[in-house]
Amino acid sequence: MAKDGLTIVGLGGSLALRSSSLAALRIALEGVAEAGATTELLDLRQLSLPMFDPADANPPDSVRRMCDRIHAADGLIWSSPMYNGTISGSFKNALDWLKLLGDRKPPYLTDKVVPTKWSASSALPAACKASRPSTRWSSGARAPWLGSPPGYADCAGEEGL
Repeated sequence: MAKDGLTIVGLGGSLALRSSSLAALRIALEGVAEAGATTELLDLRQLSLPMFDPADANPPDSVRRMCDRIHAADGLIWSSPMYNGTISGSFKNALDWLKLLGDRKPPYLTDKVVPTKWSASSALPAACKASRPSTRWSSGARAPWLGSPPGYADCAGEEGL
């Protein structure tokens, strides 16, 4: 059965009330939707994921829903703030939970393209380096997005996000 269109899932943001990385992700997903894809936003703050526990045989619904959405997607857009020269702990925690995709068919992020957006230009090389293992072990194709989307500088605005 042929698919009607692409589904792109955005994963990112931060635990902060005002997140520029989440705003950038929303702008990116709007552009993808304008191009005709179906989009879904997985906001780290709203997901409220517990800390990854590799021994957890029964992860909570929030983890299972995130993994289901990501596995069903045709492509992903990742967006994380930069803390201490690398991706945020909450974003890394979400990536750790993707280990649950290892038993799926196809496993992990096989054949998914994963553009990335990091929200601190001075730390871009470190962020790109930090994302390599996550996409490599998961069989995804990392496509670093080093520029900012149009309107990114004004995306939060005075009213916040």
